Amino acid sequence: MSAEAGLLTGLLTGRPWAWLVGGLALCLQQLVDARLQDLQLLGETLATKAKVETLPDITFDEFKHLRVLNLDGFAGLKTLPTTIGLLVDLHTLHLRECEALEHLPDTIGRLRKLSTLNMTSCKELVELPAAIGHLQALTSLDLGFCRALTVLPPEIGRLSALHTLKLQQCSGLTELPSSLGYLHALKVLTLYGCSALTSIPDALATLAELQELNMRACSSILALPPTFGANLPSLTTLDLTLCKGLTVIPDTIGRMQSLQTLFLGNCFNIPQLPPTITQLRALVTLNLYNCGGLKYLPDTLDEYENLQVLSLQGCEKLIEVPESLARCLTLNTLTLWNCQVLERLPDLSAIPKLQIDGVPEQLADWEAEQKRKRAEDARDGKNKGPQQAVAKSSGWAAVRKGHALVATAASLHGAAKSREQLAAIPAAWEADAPSATQQKTARKSVGPGGDKPAGADA
Repeated sequence: MSAEAGLLTGLLTGRPWAWLVGGLALCLQQLVDARLQDLQLLGETLATKAKVETLPDITFDEFKHLRVLNLDGFAGLKTLPTTIGLLVDLHTLHLRECEALEHLPDTIGRLRKLSTLNMTSCKELVELPAAIGHLQALTSLDLGFCRALTVLPPEIGRLSALHTLKLQQCSGLTELPSSLGYLHALKVLTLYGCSALTSIPDALATLAELQELNMRACSSILALPPTFGANLPSLTTLDLTLCKGLTVIPDTIGRMQSLQTLFLGNCFNIPQLPPTITQLRALVTLNLYNCGGLKYLPDTLDEYENLQVLSLQGCEKLIEVPESLARCLTLNTLTLWNCQVLERLPDLSAIPKLQIDGVPEQLADWEAEQKRKRAEDARDGKNKGPQQAVAKSSGWAAVRKGHALVATAASLHGAAKSREQLAAIPAAWEADAPSATQQKTARKSVGPGGDKPAGADA
């Protein structure tokens, strides 16, 4: 921080508030001459910051070149001066833990270059001004732990550049405006802990760029929109953990072809999953932890093409696991703890990590058979052999490709007739050369004398 900024910091956090305005006037011209761009208003202690309730209008009169303003921790600050709208170059505004801040001035809408607004833990904030819709450059808005906030202005849908909206633990928020459906650039939406929300607007199901939706602990939501998932082609992570009011997952969930992670843990009142859930071809992790109402799983689990982790622990009413799960070739981790009423399980001996705590008495014969098969497989090396063979084969292929590319590059180097042709050789090499990981794997799979591994092509 510059000497000028240090002087202003001292003035704003000094104990005799009476000379603050006079001190600002004395140093103002010096600050303007320095074209200050980064101002961090830091108090000596949290107690000192808590004594500052208002900032004088003169504070921002001449700071037209300010780009970053940090007011974090001013717990007693109730409002901002209207002159904040003069900071036309401001791109970052931090107001974290301004616990007494109740509202923002309408002039906030003049900050046309503002890209980041962080108001985490502004516990007394009751509303946002409609002028916030003028912040066309805003990409990140964090309102986490603003517990007094009950609604969002419909003008929020005008934030055409917004890609991250965080509303975690806004426990007073009772509804979301349908205008959120106009946030076409939105990639991350966090609603974690919005326990007063009873529904989400249908328009949320049309956010084509949305990649992550966190609705964990939205315990009052009773249903998802009937078209949910139909128009979310980019969504990779969906967290519905602790959505205790949900009783149905809509069939359209199967249309989210980019979804990789689905959390449904502690959704106690969901009795079954829609058959379309196995159409999630990109799904890697499916967490059904403590889904206490779940009795059956879809019988088409073998349709999963990338599923690796399935958690069924605490599914205390689950009666059976379908045979199709044994044919899910990509599955490597299955957890079945505390599934006490299970009556039937398929042969799961091929799954590398099978975690079962306390197999029900009615499945004692199944458990004994599984242990016998695993012991045989371990003795015969069946679980490791094929995987190692594939790794060695692909490793040797990477070595051969590398050698071929080197030879081609050398040949081109000798045949190049111009500087342009010579310059093109490194670019071609970078585009086609095996990655560092492939080369490392290949080196490990080649014998000490450079011999080709057994089973590789000549």
